[in-house]
Amino acid sequence: MLTLFLSTNDVMNTNYCFISVCKTKFKNKIIILSAIDNLIKGGAGQAVQNMNLKFGYKISEGLL
Repeated sequence: MLTLFLSTNDVMNTNYCFISVCKTKFKNKIIILSAIDNLIKGGAGQAVQNMNLKFGYKISEGLL
């Protein structure tokens, strides 16, 4: 079984969302983990992305 440990350090100051799916010892059960930098993935980051799209800038301009 491959285990991927997620950390906020992996996504800090990025616009990425890392997802990991792990099996459990219980039948038909899984655990899903995700890590995001919510300062960028929040409403302010979305507003910057929308502005970038509207004015033709790179989508990550001002975010990374």
